[in-house]
Parts: sequence; C-alpha cells; structure tokens
Amino acid sequence: MIQEENMRQTIRHLFLSFISLVFLASCSQSEYRQSIPRECSALASFDVSQLSGTNNKLLLKTLLHINNADESGIDLTQKIYLFESPDGNIGICARISNVDKWEKILSKSGIVSKTFRDAHFAQVNTSWIAGYTDNSLLLMGPITPANQPEIRNKMAEYLQQKEDNSVLVSPIYAKLDSINSPMAMVAQVQALPEQLTTLMTIGSPKDADGTDVLLSADMHVDHHCLLVNGKLFSFNQTINNELKKSMEVYRPIKGDYLPSMSRKALLGIFVNVNGKSYLPLLQNSKGLQAILVGINQAIDFDNIVKSVDGDMAIVIPSFNTNQVQMSMAAKLAHTHWLKDVNYWKQSVPKGGRLTNWGKNAFSYADGKQAFYFGVTDDKQFYSGNSREAALASIHPAPDAISQDVQTQLKGEKMAMVINLQNVENKTVNMFSSLLKPVFGDINTVVYKLK
Repeated sequence: MIQEENMRQTIRHLFLSFISLVFLASCSQSEYRQSIPRECSALASFDVSQLSGTNNKLLLKTLLHINNADESGIDLTQKIYLFESPDGNIGICARISNVDKWEKILSKSGIVSKTFRDAHFAQVNTSWIAGYTDNSLLLMGPITPANQPEIRNKMAEYLQQKEDNSVLVSPIYAKLDSINSPMAMVAQVQALPEQLTTLMTIGSPKDADGTDVLLSADMHVDHHCLLVNGKLFSFNQTINNELKKSMEVYRPIKGDYLPSMSRKALLGIFVNVNGKSYLPLLQNSKGLQAILVGINQAIDFDNIVKSVDGDMAIVIPSFNTNQVQMSMAAKLAHTHWLKDVNYWKQSVPKGGRLTNWGKNAFSYADGKQAFYFGVTDDKQFYSGNSREAALASIHPAPDAISQDVQTQLKGEKMAMVINLQNVENKTVNMFSSLLKPVFGDINTVVYKLK
C-alpha cells in the first residue's frame, strides 16, 4: 500500500511538473507578444518557419533590418508581428532568444544602445528605433528625429505592459490567430489607405464606422505580386450579418473585362452581378458616391446599374478631386434606360451639357468634368472620362494587367487589382513604400474575396 501511495505521489509530482514546464514555456513564448498594444488598428503575422527560400531571407532582412538573421539572437521559430499602433505608428515585434547575440549584431553594425525605463533602445537606421528586453524586440518607424523621445516613451510602455493591456486579450488577435497561413492580416478598414479601400468596402453598411468594419486575409507573394485572400467582417453582429448578406450578390467572374484594365490604371474591381441586387451596395459606398456625385446629377446612373446582368468592371485610372476618373464596363440585360436620355438632356444641371457623339453614345461635360458613355449592339455598357477611355473600357488594353493575374481572377466572386508601378499617385506611393520593407518590390496587389 505504501509503495502504491508513493507511486501515486511520484506520478502526480511528475504530471504537475510537466504541466508547470508547459505553462512556463508557453508564457515564455507568448510574453514577447505582450509588447503589442491592445488597441492596435491593424495586425499581421509572419510565420518565418513556414516561409522558404527567397521569401524567408527577404522577410527577415527587410523586417529586422539585419543581414545575418541566423546569428541575430531572434527566435525564428516564433511568429513576427507587424502592427499599426493606436496613434498610427508602424511597429514590428519579434521574440529574442539570445539577447547577447542581438547586442553583438548591433555592436558589429556600430549601433549603440542605451538603457531607458528598464529597456534598451537603439536607432537601427535613420527612421527606425529598436527597443528590447531579454525576450522581446520592438521596432517602430518610420519616425522623424523630433518624434523619437515620444516614440521611445511609448515603446518603453509597450515593453513593460502586462498581458491584460496587450493585443493578446483583443478580438483582433484572436481573429488573426485563427487564420492558418504563414502570412495573415486583420485590419480595421480605417487603417488602410482610404482611396484604395473605396472599392474594396463596397457592401459595407452606410452607417458603419471605419472601426466597425475589418478585413481579415491570408497573403503570399508571387513574382512581385502580393496576393490577398480576404473578406470584410465586423465584431458587431448586426453589421457582420449585413456584410455576409451583401456578399451573396456576387457570382463567379467570367473574365470578360479583365484584359481591359491597363497596367497604368490605379485600381479596378471585377464582379459578376445582377444590377438590381448590386445597386444598394453601390449606393451605400460613400467613397464611390463621392466619385459619382457629378455624374449622378446629370444622368440616372442608378438606372443604368439596374440593367446590368453579368460581368462588370469599375476601373479608376487615377484620383483627381477636380474631375471624375472612372470607367465602367458591363454586360446588360436590357437597354430600356436609353429612352430616358432625352429627358436627361433637358434636366442637366446649369452649365452642363449632355449630347450625342455616336449611335447610342453620349457625353456629359460641365466645364470641370467630362463623362462619355454608350451601349453596343450586343448590349455592352462602356464609359470613361474621355471618348478614347470609354471605348477602351470594353476592349483589351495593349498594356493589360498580366495574364497570370487575369487567370487567377477568373471564377472568383469579387476581385480587385491595385497597380503600384507606373502610377503617379501620392497615396499609392506611400502605400507602396510601406509594403516594400515587408515584402520587397511589389508591383501589384490582388485582392480576392474568400
């Protein structure tokens, strides 16, 4: 009996010891993530152990700004996180497994660290600051010299915060952790460039706040193209239900207008829809309505959309506050709205003029903007801000987006293409510059609805 009792105690002791070791190991591995603020508006993870070849080396070099990652003291078995802090700064978080190696890397690079509020800080390059403890590394930037003291204070706070104040207790982290992909992202729509989400957020409730609608996605890079497979969602159940319902209008894309998008155009969205079902989604898009405000005063654009039945493409060649920059091409079920054009001509706003320029082809101009549109004999709607752009909207572009991209988008429910090359746009250039430190040279971003 005594031997049996001793055996039970031994087994119990071993079991409790094992549980303690697992718990401690878990705490040790997760503790570095406590340095990420709970209220971050965007969070992305990179599982370096699952990235191979060039992607692995590129990711580590660009994220950590070091050349020899294997000797860096960084724990490459743990995920690296990219986040946007509540005040809009970009941060990178990784686990340090050997702080001596990390400091040796800094020393070899001629970088001197200083102790501040129980952490160590060093300027990694002209615009990034590294803050670290024995097991956690934060890099934040890009920042100006004038902002360094403020950012260093905030980083010291992040590095010392408890789990209850960290991203680990946030719903955005739980959502990210549920995505099975080497590269994943969850972000509030408001954290993304406004111009680039104009079309992506079609389907969001009109009264939804920018913090209520989020994008979850898995990502990978292929031949300088960032492929994003994602969907919109909300932690607000009412809004989330509306988002799910809006996604039901999409049908598989046939690809009729994929070749019509030029590599020089800023962005385009491709869908296959019934116009009557799709119209409420367009009407709820504040960004798109802002673009269409001038056109809607002159022509009944809603009535045209109602006639759509099939593939439809909206392409925005550039953003210009003084002029509508948009072309739309679509397969139509009918052309009943043509009989209303004479009425539109009589009711255009003061200073505007709506005239014919061909068979079932019309142009509107008011001195500030111009919009050309028409219908072919086989019921294809075409449009653009010039006659040439309108006609081109339904024909293959000589410099069309790549065939690989076109092939990937066929059969998808909804797809968006963002060109980052050969596009003169400050927002896009800024967006591209933020992507480069993470993904290298990216020419195109392709977003597909899951």
